[in-house]
Amino acid sequence: MASRSAALKEAVLSEEISVAMQAMEEVSEEKTPDLGPFFGLPSRVKELMLRLKGIQSLYEWQETCLNLPSVQRRKNLIYSLPTSGGKTLVAEILILRELLCRKKDALFILPYVSLVQEKVRGLASFGVELDFLVEEYAGSKGRFPPVKRKGRRSLYVATIEKAHSLVNSLIENQRIDDLGLVVVDELHMLGDGSRGAIIEMTLAKVLYTAKSTQIIGMSATLGNIKDLQTFLRAENYSNDFRPVQLKEYVKLQDTIYEVDPKEEDCFKFSRLLNFKYSSSMQKLDPDHIIAMVTEVIPKHSCLVFCPTKKNCENVGGLICRYLRKDFLLLHEQQKLLLLSQLEECGRGSVCPVLSRTVPYGVAYHHSGLTGEERRLLEEAYTCGTLCLLTCTSTLAAGVNLPARRVILRSPYVAADFLKRSQYKQMVGRAGRAGIDSQGESILILQEKDRLTAKTLVSAPMEKCFSNLLLDEGKGLRSLILSLIGLNEEHLCVQTSLKEALQLSLNFLQENQLIIREGETLSVTRLGKATYKVDLLYSSVLYKDLSKGLEGLMLNSFLHLLYL
Repeated sequence: MASRSAALKEAVLSEEISVAMQAMEEVSEEKTPDLGPFFGLPSRVKELMLRLKGIQSLYEWQETCLNLPSVQRRKNLIYSLPTSGGKTLVAEILILRELLCRKKDALFILPYVSLVQEKVRGLASFGVELDFLVEEYAGSKGRFPPVKRKGRRSLYVATIEKAHSLVNSLIENQRIDDLGLVVVDELHMLGDGSRGAIIEMTLAKVLYTAKSTQIIGMSATLGNIKDLQTFLRAENYSNDFRPVQLKEYVKLQDTIYEVDPKEEDCFKFSRLLNFKYSSSMQKLDPDHIIAMVTEVIPKHSCLVFCPTKKNCENVGGLICRYLRKDFLLLHEQQKLLLLSQLEECGRGSVCPVLSRTVPYGVAYHHSGLTGEERRLLEEAYTCGTLCLLTCTSTLAAGVNLPARRVILRSPYVAADFLKRSQYKQMVGRAGRAGIDSQGESILILQEKDRLTAKTLVSAPMEKCFSNLLLDEGKGLRSLILSLIGLNEEHLCVQTSLKEALQLSLNFLQENQLIIREGETLSVTRLGKATYKVDLLYSSVLYKDLSKGLEGLMLNSFLHLLYL
């Protein structure tokens, strides 16, 4: 009976996929047809969304976005909303539609290794249930070119750098048309230095080599979104929806001010901090962090963003030093279990800072944690065993850990003053949908930063510009080298009259990375190896290897140990 029921379910699923595929094939420019029971996906996906993610229904903006004519016609799309607005769910539904209905592979590009790992964990169960592969391309993981799977599609979840290498390998092996969809999270990072240049190169190659690959970009609200639309030949959808109202504050000395751009000074007096500090405590905590966190914990959750990893650990230790002893009694058994799990994944030892802070319900969260430690701490925070995390800006970029109150320890990330997009990401973590009626953020300021902070909280949205010419055109040189190496349309020097392009070509020739034969450019063996690594390091690496060869014996594999 059970097997008959399973077979029946399988038949229904197969029928729904086939109906959805047929409908997608019939899509024309004039109409937006009904694609199926759940945005073109089998009803089983809706059941999985409820079972695996706890999602019963979509927000109104998500339904609108998924039903846009441009989305139905598979046009490229950039959509922008505030942090915590639910952007990722739309992308995941579109990815599932590509894998199941169009039977094409998909690439999901995320900015950090930790976010790739979180996304792989989150989507692996969907892969098992719906019979597609979720492949991690981060750190040392990922194969180039990816293994070709008979009858199964793959979702590649990749960091910015790995995604670029993956696209290169697909073009080189003439498999780029297997890739039906590319989704880029934090698309506005295209304007951030050398990593932005890599995103731009990746998308440019997809645009000009793939016949029908759709590009979807999720972005913070930008001042020049039209420039990005032109580059990606994309439509734009934006909305200012937030599931929970956000109140922004700043703290100067012992006074809290509400951020109000209508005020002349931008900051409107709200209240004085009411907390008795001893003289020793005042010396250790001049910024009154303990006063602000104890107003909300342990009843509610709190995130404290710190400028460095070390500062995360120090602030966590400082807070626990002055918390009441009754904090130790809350969720005592769960905390003991968490510590034993941390000890197990740390091969018998726990970080001394965590062993001191976890009993109080406090932990730090930064890139120094292993993947397993991060997972354990995130789960403990989500279920309420931990009530406070001290964290770096990485957490704001995607890990879904909202809090009732978010405190920004300083308006800096390391030595750099916050960008508006970074600030909005961090404060956007305030307010938990379905739990809080509102969220609040507090930015701790020193008097010297008051004017700069005023611009930060009230300035118009930043603009995003190309970084291909950064560092004397390093990005442009890399792009040209890889295009020649990948045999893209035999670049002709006569059509490349711009000075920057000519300088780049001269550099590549002088460094014996390309050769010119008449009007045709081709890549040398050294050039071919270079575009697969990094133009910045290739010459150093080549010199080191050449020097090493002088003293190497190649009649065994011992030389590999040296390398």
